[in-house]
Amino acid sequence: SCLFRAFRQRYGMSPMQFIEGERMKNARRLLKEGYSVRLVAESCGYDDALYFSACFKRIHGLSPLKYRQQKTASDN
Repeated sequence: SCLFRAFRQRYGMSPMQFIEGERMKNARRLLKEGYSVRLVAESCGYDDALYFSACFKRIHGLSPLKYRQQKTASDN
């Protein structure tokens, strides 16, 4: 569609990729704040915490728990 092409041209990605990026940005913030993976998943629009964890790992190369451990360790 025209809208899809215009979005891709403007942002260099599909609308779904953009939405997933925003969800993951929010997830990283919530994980650093210490929220549970289940709560982070739900807050970011994922019905299934395991699916969220798989998506997070695919994008960041770490599980949500490992990500939080690394970030909290580097903040100290």
